[in-house]
Amino acid sequence: MHPANLVSKDQSEAREITALAFEKEASGGDGEDLLGLAGEARMAREEALRKKLAQMANRQAKFISAEEFAIRRHQLELAEWQPTMKWHSEPVTEKQKPWLEKAGINLDTVQFKGHASKLLDIIFQEAGREPASHKQKWVLRQAGFRSPDGLRGADEATREDARAFFASRNPKPAQPEAA
Repeated sequence: MHPANLVSKDQSEAREITALAFEKEASGGDGEDLLGLAGEARMAREEALRKKLAQMANRQAKFISAEEFAIRRHQLELAEWQPTMKWHSEPVTEKQKPWLEKAGINLDTVQFKGHASKLLDIIFQEAGREPASHKQKWVLRQAGFRSPDGLRGADEATREDARAFFASRNPKPAQPEAA
């Protein structure tokens, strides 16, 4: 057990912080600022991931790795995801797979069910913020659309706003009751 274990999330991060502390002390610097060293270790890991992604950027691929997906969204914790609960370690479900593929994520790089769940949280959050298409905005403008919260008009409408608006205008036909 080292002091670095107090500020790290796992053993590998604790080893990095401890190594940085020894390097600083050997060079005559202050190796006692654990939070500062943790920040330096984080920046070093993020830079290493960026270099790895830059090397992979030259390839023409249909899918990206889960790491690359996370780094593009400035989510280092997700790029270095580790399971913390038992269900996190279960295999990716059949319902998660098509959503991940649709987002362009290589399924081989998704570790477990919990990892897939975190990735999908980000995917669904982003989907709600995507702007509506020009055609959707035109129709919404003609109908005098205002978002349910009253903050957005047709020009600021999201795809989620458009879906809800069109669903309310085109309700599904009622199913006949079985006799």
